[in-house]
Amino acid sequence: MDRDDAESSRRAGECEALGWGRAYAGDYPAAFVFLSKAHALRRTGGGATDSSRVVGLAIARAKTRQWHGAHGEAQTLLVEALWHAHRTGIDPDITSVLVSLADLALDVGDYHLAQAILTETLPRRLRDRYYSVGQLELLGLVEFGLGRPRHAVRLIGAAIAIRDAMGVNPVIPAIAIRMRRFHRAARQLLGEDDYDAQFRVGRATDLVAAVAKALAS
Repeated sequence: MDRDDAESSRRAGECEALGWGRAYAGDYPAAFVFLSKAHALRRTGGGATDSSRVVGLAIARAKTRQWHGAHGEAQTLLVEALWHAHRTGIDPDITSVLVSLADLALDVGDYHLAQAILTETLPRRLRDRYYSVGQLELLGLVEFGLGRPRHAVRLIGAAIAIRDAMGVNPVIPAIAIRMRRFHRAARQLLGEDDYDAQFRVGRATDLVAAVAKALAS
């Protein structure tokens, strides 16, 4: 890497860090600006040969628009990211974009599309607990949207238990708000006792068993 590329890479890293910092603070428009700068720098010299990083930043840009409520723009960005991922042929990148499209479908209430994508992609990432648990959580939300609240609570309970064991929990405000809404709605629908019982069953389920149950739904 020559000096210009090194400087571009450094600037891209700074922009990416600033972008995620703003996303964690809930300032999604500012996050989009910084992440877009990082994406442009990576594509034009600052690590542009790292296709996975470019795709990751493309997904991040789309996420900030989704979290801001700009679902149409988010979809356009994800379709572009999917084209890039297919062009490079890196399967984990393709899977990551597809899961992000499922997340977006969930947000706009297209539960059947979200379910189809997640059940097709989940087996691809079983060795990666971080990504698997994220998909498991999304499937739980999809199950709730499809009218299967008990199964949904069990899947979410399993996902939360696994996240707790990993020491990883989502802190993006939009994600936290979505989960609070789910728990509140599930409690109201099932009642406290049933909700708590299903949640305990889920928390006692390991990742392999939880994935098997998710795929069997």
